[in-house]
Amino acid sequence: MNPIPTSLLVVEDDPVFSRFIGQLVQSLAGELPCRVCRVENAEAAEAELRRGRFDLALVDYHLPGISGLDLLGKIRSLPPAQQPAVIMLTGSGNEAVAVEAMKRGARNYLKKEAVDEPSLMRALQSALAQKRLADQVANYNSQMKADLEMAHKLQESLLPQSYPCFPPT
Repeated sequence: MNPIPTSLLVVEDDPVFSRFIGQLVQSLAGELPCRVCRVENAEAAEAELRRGRFDLALVDYHLPGISGLDLLGKIRSLPPAQQPAVIMLTGSGNEAVAVEAMKRGARNYLKKEAVDEPSLMRALQSALAQKRLADQVANYNSQMKADLEMAHKLQESLLPQSYPCFPPT
């Protein structure tokens, strides 16, 4: 039985690096099979996110139009079930960019020149595990809320519907 492939959105304006990432992801297919969708800008990424669900997103920091950080903000405004786990990519970033990306919800941060199979695999697996745990917690919270609401209704149904009348004294 083949595992369901992880859906991955790659938002990268450099076609050479985008192809490189695609080849790296293909080489990891034995351990982490992925269905990859590549787009060149934030507008196309937003359209893809509206069209389908993605488990993961690799987002370039420098994009034409809006920055990767701005796109990250738009991703975080989606309903939680539609939010992919984001890994920020940059060729010219520094620690301040990494910190800002993490503050805005990125699960990881990779420098383009340091991307190789092991680092990409670690980042993808870690982000995917974090997303699955967050989804699981959200499902548990939703179920708990429904259970509490049902318990509240049950308790209300056991209370008397009217107060007894006592004769005046």
